[in-house]
Amino acid sequence: FTQGELNEEIGEVECVQSAQNVYCGYKSCNEGWDPNGGNCIVHDCGSAYPYTSCDTNGTCGECKSGEHTKYSAPTCNNGWYTSGSACVANDCSMYPKTSNSIAGCSSSSSCLSGTTTTYKCDTCYTGYEVLNGACNKTCTYTATNLPANCTTATGSCKLGSAGGTTTYYATTCSTCNDGWTVSGGSCAENACTGYTSTSSTIANCSTTSSCQKGATILYKCDVCATDYELVDGACIQSCAYTKTSKPSNCSTATDSCVKNGTTYYSSTCATCKSPYTVSSGKCVCPSSYEYSCTGSYQSPSGTACGGKYKSCSCTSGWSWKNGSCKETDCTAFKSLDAGSCYIAYRTGTPYSIAECETLNVGRTCPSCVKVTSCQSGYTTVYFCERTDICER
Repeated sequence: FTQGELNEEIGEVECVQSAQNVYCGYKSCNEGWDPNGGNCIVHDCGSAYPYTSCDTNGTCGECKSGEHTKYSAPTCNNGWYTSGSACVANDCSMYPKTSNSIAGCSSSSSCLSGTTTTYKCDTCYTGYEVLNGACNKTCTYTATNLPANCTTATGSCKLGSAGGTTTYYATTCSTCNDGWTVSGGSCAENACTGYTSTSSTIANCSTTSSCQKGATILYKCDVCATDYELVDGACIQSCAYTKTSKPSNCSTATDSCVKNGTTYYSSTCATCKSPYTVSSGKCVCPSSYEYSCTGSYQSPSGTACGGKYKSCSCTSGWSWKNGSCKETDCTAFKSLDAGSCYIAYRTGTPYSIAECETLNVGRTCPSCVKVTSCQSGYTTVYFCERTDICER
């Protein structure tokens, strides 16, 4: 080659002088060129370097081919994968969380997509299940204590956390503590019907049984001692009385007992109905009740006792005296003043006020008078009486 045919950018040129000419060739070739009989030809990088550029999200092998640089497929940075000559961001669609703090998660993993890190949960605590990369709570109860007086709730579950595991309970109960029974999902005290004693020692009882009501133990008698019978939970003496009614005119018998639900009474009385009184256990009339009130001019008066009365009422004109009806003594009935103020009385004709006033003239007694009468048997006795209240 002549010197002008060679390019020093391709390689180092060396020339030889002959008699008539100067001959030149490449002593060595620059990078990207290969020597070939004094010439430099373009270096063939082969199929390992097929690309003319390198993705900035990775690193590539380089090969000079003449004036050009060829690149191998890139070795991509973390978060990227090689696709031909490009670095493509990893697919982290299965990692939906942007934070590694995932509720209920005990173990998680991460994924780098380009320069972004996302997360998903691999293992959840007790009471959760993995769902779409997160932890879905399967324990839905919220109470950390059993319902009051409950031994077993109708449901329970556990929730785990970094601090341990907590049990949660349903708010309704399936079994209760001793002394309680399930009622409408809650625990109510046992009824313990018939158990009334708080002591296991019951008078005259030989066999007892117990029942727990809430926190209290109650007792009742099942079998009574000899000569006693069980009535409403108590042991009472066997009932020997045979009368189902009290003695005549008796309000309270001296004793009673109940047998098979029926009350029996003693034959003696403790208190009597009025006006009867107790005498040797019987109800008798007081001695003051001695009149039958069937005699002349008589009629019953007041309350009877045994068909008799303390006294009798008398027909008008007769008065009760010494056990019989006698004509009324009007002079005794009316207190007559024999002193300076004479008060007159007579039968047959009534006094007038004027007559009474005339009889009263000059007397040192009240200036007013009044006319009254009194029935004595079938006779009417009339009176002039003095008075402090004038009738006219």
